[in-house]
Amino acid sequence: MLNKQGPGKIDYCDYTWNPITGYCWHACPYCYMRPMWGRFPNLSIQKFRLDYLQDKFPKKSSVIFVGSSTDMWGEWVPGWMIQSVLNVIEFTPKHTFLFLSKNPYRYLEFDIPKNCWCGTSVDGLANTSDNVGLLQYVLRTKVLKTWISVEPMIDKVLPNPLVFADWIVIGADSRPGADRPAIEWAEDIYCAAMCAGKPVWIKENYHYPETIKMKPKGF
Repeated sequence: MLNKQGPGKIDYCDYTWNPITGYCWHACPYCYMRPMWGRFPNLSIQKFRLDYLQDKFPKKSSVIFVGSSTDMWGEWVPGWMIQSVLNVIEFTPKHTFLFLSKNPYRYLEFDIPKNCWCGTSVDGLANTSDNVGLLQYVLRTKVLKTWISVEPMIDKVLPNPLVFADWIVIGADSRPGADRPAIEWAEDIYCAAMCAGKPVWIKENYHYPETIKMKPKGF
């Protein structure tokens, strides 16, 4: 099922789409799905939603974030599930599909359609410190459109290693009572990206003093 996005949601895309669902074994403490898996254990069971593959996509070209409720590229996800999703995307060329994974190395296992953007996420903590380097390694083998989600930025992320990517999204921890990240952390990434000619999108939850919402060409 396609879920419409907008203000207060994942506003850099038009829709989210989750044909693969279930518990994510990265177990990030800030994951918005963790409380839901605790309250509704059935949601944590891995499912492949064949009915979602039969969704009617919008007539208007749209940006669709695939896998917003789990990491569909996790090592625990069977390859046939991922390939089934890619098959549908291959025959839906008018739309742009965003992938985001803390296991970007797995992009190497599949032929990625040209209308996809492959991304990884970093948060400033040790458990995601290798993700950017892994995505760069993937690019040595594959020609991909890439993006990086720096969300939630729990600690400072060095800006220069990020700017190889075609797009950078920055956000904060939205949990009640969470510490607010320093404005300078986002500013450093924004300035480095501008020098490299790369678009940046800073989510409203960061409370950055300016509205920075740049999308790549073609979105």
